[in-house]
Amino acid sequence: MAHSLVGHLVPLSKTLEENASCPRIPLAEGPNVIGRGAASVPDKRLSHKHITLTASADGSASLLVEGRNPVVVNAGKERMRVGSGEKLDIGPGCVIELIPGHHFFKYEVLSGDPSGSSGGGKKNDARAFEDRGRKRTREDVKDQSFARDSQSQANRGQSDVEMIRNFHVPEELLPYTFRLLRVQGLPAWANTSCVSIEDVVKGDIIVAILSNYMVDIDWLIPGQLYLIMKKDPSSWPEFNINVPAVGKFTINPSFFKKFDYRDSAVRLIASVPGYHKGSNLKKWGHMKLRSVLQECTFDKDFQKSPLVYQFSSLGSLDEKWMTELASSMSSGFSEDKVPLGLGDPLIIWPTVED
Repeated sequence: MAHSLVGHLVPLSKTLEENASCPRIPLAEGPNVIGRGAASVPDKRLSHKHITLTASADGSASLLVEGRNPVVVNAGKERMRVGSGEKLDIGPGCVIELIPGHHFFKYEVLSGDPSGSSGGGKKNDARAFEDRGRKRTREDVKDQSFARDSQSQANRGQSDVEMIRNFHVPEELLPYTFRLLRVQGLPAWANTSCVSIEDVVKGDIIVAILSNYMVDIDWLIPGQLYLIMKKDPSSWPEFNINVPAVGKFTINPSFFKKFDYRDSAVRLIASVPGYHKGSNLKKWGHMKLRSVLQECTFDKDFQKSPLVYQFSSLGSLDEKWMTELASSMSSGFSEDKVPLGLGDPLIIWPTVED
């Protein structure tokens, strides 16, 4: 037996007016799967099974986020973020952002339904949703940090930058929230609530070992640089470390001064952010790697070798860049001067344990 139609998801523009160029999504009583295809939105951030909206005949509904990206539900003064695997009860008049700040849909029930037959009914549903939202925020501090005040509703027509400017964290949650890095060149409001290294580490910093991530040196050691400059590197003591495969190991800085790097078998390739062209094109990153590999000769076993990748920011890489990287990593020739050829990419996905 077919389920009866109880309502629609009405597509809206960013000004919260109905977008007539997109079709409404019909909602039957029971679970309704909504994703990239049903929403007619060619956005790869949307999963094919992005949300499941379980609608009831009385106009109430339960929203479950199935995809990896969160959604936002807006009803009156409450704007709630719902993460992957989380549920939220909604009512008629609620606006669902399938991607926060993008792809707005309003939940409407069919006319004649008690919940949606009058404006007063919709207001009651919205008010009930706000009560549920307030209860949810009291129970879960993490979700409350994503709440916005009513001013964001009035500023919805502004640019994305303005929306970020107007975001704020409730005062009672400020002790739980901070941004670690203060970035040079950004306006003062963007660096508000940031902390410096002096807020995190007490005492003088004598030696700093940095990772491959960008670090603002002035942020790391403000006013402390003279401590390092005063010490003559030749007078630095030996470093004693415990290497799991070797045991206790002593590193003498003078070794690196005396080492003959002409016979070294390691090439260090620097990665410099930005776009490079002309003579700088092959100085950095995977283009430098390509030029190095093109000078190398490999055994035939290396032809079409698999390419193993692991990235910390996999979501920010597009298909074009990945294709260029594969071409660079497959550069070089076998002993018979035949190009190695493209290998199959194997991506190691970052995990919580890693």
